[in-house]
Amino acid sequence: MTLRKKTLLITGFMVAGMVLLVYIIAQLVILQSYIQLDKDAANQNTRRAVNVFDSRLHSMEKVIVDWAFWDDTYLFADGEYESFVEDAISDDAFITLNLNMMLYMNKAGELINASGFDLANSVPVNVPDNVIDLLTHDSLLTTLNEASNIKSGIVDIGGQKLMVASAPILKSDFSGTPNGTVIMGRYLDDQEVASISETLGLTIQVFAYNAANLPDDVSTARAALTGQSPIFVQTLADNEQSGYAIINDMQGEPDLIMRLDMPRSVYQQGKQTLSYFIIFLVIVGVVFGAAILYVLEASVLSRMADLSRSVVEISESNDLHKRVAATGEDELSSLSSVINKLLNSTEQSQVELKHRLEELAILQNQKDRFFTHAAHEFRTPLANFRTHLYLARKRPDRADEYLGVLEKVTRQMTELVEDIFDVARYGERSIELHELFTPLGQLLKDISADQRPFATTKGIEWEENFAAEKLNVMVDNARITQALSKIINYVISFTPPNGKVKLDLSRSQDQAVIRIGSTTMNVRRELASQIFQPFFRTSEGSTVTTGLGLTVAKEIIERHHGRIQFEPNDDKGGTFIIELLLMNEVDADNKKPILQNTP
Repeated sequence: MTLRKKTLLITGFMVAGMVLLVYIIAQLVILQSYIQLDKDAANQNTRRAVNVFDSRLHSMEKVIVDWAFWDDTYLFADGEYESFVEDAISDDAFITLNLNMMLYMNKAGELINASGFDLANSVPVNVPDNVIDLLTHDSLLTTLNEASNIKSGIVDIGGQKLMVASAPILKSDFSGTPNGTVIMGRYLDDQEVASISETLGLTIQVFAYNAANLPDDVSTARAALTGQSPIFVQTLADNEQSGYAIINDMQGEPDLIMRLDMPRSVYQQGKQTLSYFIIFLVIVGVVFGAAILYVLEASVLSRMADLSRSVVEISESNDLHKRVAATGEDELSSLSSVINKLLNSTEQSQVELKHRLEELAILQNQKDRFFTHAAHEFRTPLANFRTHLYLARKRPDRADEYLGVLEKVTRQMTELVEDIFDVARYGERSIELHELFTPLGQLLKDISADQRPFATTKGIEWEENFAAEKLNVMVDNARITQALSKIINYVISFTPPNGKVKLDLSRSQDQAVIRIGSTTMNVRRELASQIFQPFFRTSEGSTVTTGLGLTVAKEIIERHHGRIQFEPNDDKGGTFIIELLLMNEVDADNKKPILQNTP
């Protein structure tokens, strides 16, 4: 096999191997990330659907308060306001409140009115007897031992689900003893489910929890749903997935299973992106492979082929007057020169072989020199390797120099790895923030004390201007310190000696505003908008950073519901402006802990 074929095959296998390896890695890492994002979105949408169900019940509780805690209702329950039904319970009331029925009972537990309404056809209807019987005899709905015993939930009436709310009848000023009960209901029918689906913009289906003929996927979800795992997501097709959740009845027992059908849009986009990436990679691999082959052909392969052809022609013709071309100053030209010398020697030896035996020795010496020179050419890289290995072993006095370089590279790579982990984790939002009531001025002073020596060593002027009033915020001290330190360190790192760095803390309405600026940081104005992008490097200066510090800082500040921006100036410098929400002690005490591990 010729060198051309071997080179072509090796290059082709390397390009194909590279594409295959990247494809496998992309499938195992990148595509799995898209799958997880799709699953997370499905979990969020399913929680939203459950919240919509809960909000419908809560809205009924708010409505029933207006009707139960009312002097007119109180009089009606005493039998003193006989025209209450005609005056208050109108068709418009049912339509406005989105109700199918309203039931009124006196304090003796007797039904005094049951009004029904067909929302689909907008006409009054009678409330079915089985509905009245069930609702008026349900102790959960009619118990009057608490003055504000407002309840809501889902009840089953012969297989039909009803969303109900009940409240004791009180006067408008909440005085007096309970004088009866008001019960309001809305059928959880196809129309209601369609309304919820329209609210979410996704298709929802509701199934009875104990139904015997559930679809296979719903049965699988029912087995997987528990109190510890209230949400279940499964993939039904390559472009479709469903989320499932249990809806409990008024006794807190599982009553319904909700299924939310969603497209796998993120996953599909990921597959498409991955396909484009692989196609692009193949094109790049082919182009680079062709370029490598072209360079090898021009600089090595064609010259070796010419050399081989010339040698064969000389050998077949026995014309020792011919010579091979020797151009350039590399190993091939040296080999050509050696071959020409060999041809010269061979020609001379043939002429003088019979007459001068001593020429044979000369010819032998020439051959020896040829092989010695060739061996030297091969031995040079080996000798170089051996020499450096020898020096590394025999020169321990320079160990500190080597270790210093290694330590610096190791530190830089460690910082880079840590920053990469932080950006990831912040996006996915997998880090829990432990927020504390914090005086921002003192926090900035502590950070300034840590960073100021760095500025001093560079001969940078340092200026601080903190507001006299106490500005308090709710932040994770460690994380916000990490963010502000990275920003200050970046400003110092890119500020040349004799420059000036300024820290400023002030108040703007309900925001604490931190300004971290420098007279110049070698950041061109046209590049300022890219400063928070991962691996951004200013094109000027020699300062080495991981390129992720500002990206991490921006993620941390935004996770604290803050905002950061960079305003450049005309001297290639600029100011970082960070805004954090102010918090007083009363609000801080009442603020519930927020787990920041979900969007």
